[in-house]
Amino acid sequence: ICINMKRILFLSMIVILLLVSCTKTDVIPTKDEYSLIGISDELPRFSVETSDSVTYSNVSLRGKIVVLVFFNTSCSDCQEELPEVNKLYQLYKSNDDFRLIGISREENGIDISAYWKSNGFDMPYSSQTDRTVYNLFAIRGIPRIYICNKQGRIVFASSDTDMPRVDMLSSHVKSLL
Repeated sequence: ICINMKRILFLSMIVILLLVSCTKTDVIPTKDEYSLIGISDELPRFSVETSDSVTYSNVSLRGKIVVLVFFNTSCSDCQEELPEVNKLYQLYKSNDDFRLIGISREENGIDISAYWKSNGFDMPYSSQTDRTVYNLFAIRGIPRIYICNKQGRIVFASSDTDMPRVDMLSSHVKSLL
């Protein structure tokens, strides 16, 4: 009887530990409250032309590791994050399996070009003077970064509340290459 009681007590403790370790606070969110897409979602249908005159779409980007960055150069958080993103671009721009595209939210190409020049950026960007493309991804908040695998599914997402540095971004990209 004593051995059975010990087994029951031991199994009860394991069940309690499992239940406690699976509380809602331990669940990793797949998207923030303003995001329309999250981890494991497919890229929405979109098409943009970049500063280097290339047109990209969710379909044409399949088979590539993709980093999409939504920004506006007047946004202070974007001003902090864009240098990190440009460093990431420098690390992987020669890899044929990698694409990084900055997509502006409500900003014209002349202003972006001037900002890129004054900051020494060379990553491609798509000037969007409205929120049409942005609204496919989120309803609020920039910068937003999405990293997608070769199947077109999001594997990493961040917003202005958790802005990653180049080392974190690079580790995600490297794990997909």
